[in-house]
Amino acid sequence: MPDIGDRVHFKMPFDDTERAGTVQAVRDSGILKIKGDDGIRYLRHPKGLTNHV
Repeated sequence: MPDIGDRVHFKMPFDDTERAGTVQAVRDSGILKIKGDDGIRYLRHPKGLTNHV
């Protein structure tokens, strides 16, 4: 699981488009709050999640 402030890449659940963003929060339930160029997303265990340094 990434930490707050990590830059990550992931795939959107509905169309598998690749996105990138910065982790803003990690909840105990496994939901990540990711701030990307196109807004804030709340995702539970997103597919294709990779850390990018």
